[in-house]
Parts: sequence; structure tokens; C-alpha cells
Amino acid sequence: MATKDREADFHAKAQAKKFRFRRNVMQMARMLKCMSGCNPLSYRGYGCYCGYMGSGQPVDDIDRCCLQHDWCYAFISCPQTLIYFVPYTWQCMNPGAAHCGVASMPGVSQKCATQLCECDREFARCVSNYPCPRKKPGCKASNYIMLQTINNNDI
Repeated sequence: MATKDREADFHAKAQAKKFRFRRNVMQMARMLKCMSGCNPLSYRGYGCYCGYMGSGQPVDDIDRCCLQHDWCYAFISCPQTLIYFVPYTWQCMNPGAAHCGVASMPGVSQKCATQLCECDREFARCVSNYPCPRKKPGCKASNYIMLQTINNNDI
């Protein structure tokens, strides 16, 4: 699929799910550090989708990674309440590589944990293709997101 088509597809799917889930931020932050070598806070408030409540068109490829991550979380087969609380297991194999483990939880929680880990791993892999952000481009789609970007612009 061409980049423009994929971007439109992700944008449409993100708009279909207008809410976002809070997840275990510490697990994702450690995975980001492992795979990208970047400070995880450098992604907070970046563009239109790297932060709370995304909207509009992604400003660049890093923002597109964040949109993909939002989409991944929105469409995994986890009950909404579990997304807030289910931890997952993973291991930093070496800088640039992470491995999702099998969670020691029964049934739905185990499947959910595995899916959450894979979403975070794919996100970390995606952003690791780009240099660590030094500046945070703003999002023109939303005054709330623009304000969030201004407030979070200290890396």
C-alpha cells in the first residue's frame, strides 16, 4: 500500500475510534529507550498523535508511527478495562531489539498482554527508524493538541 493510502487508512481508523486508551506508560517508555536509544519523553506531545487525544493529519513519519500505535491499541481484542491494567512481559535483547514474552496470566488477560506488548514493540521499532526528536512539531488540527505541544515542548 502506498504511503498516502496507508496514511489515509490510518487516519480513517483513528477517527473511527475517537477515544484513546491510557496504557502502562512505564513499560512502553522502557521499550522505547531499548529500541530507539531516545529519551521516551521526547515523543510526548510530538505532532498530532504522540500524546493524548490525537486528531488531524500526521505531521511526519514519527507522528505516523504514533498514529499506527493508536490504531493498534484501538483495534486489539482486549476488553477496554483490561487495557488500563494488564502488564506484559518483555525483554530488551540488546540495544535496538525487544522480545515480547508470554504473560503468566490466564485466558483473555494473557492474550491482551501479548497484543499490548506487540503494539508497543512495533511502535518502538517504527520510531527507531528516525533520529531522536530534538524539536516537537505542533499539530494544526486541534487547539488542545497545539496547547499540549507548547506545554510539553521541553525535552
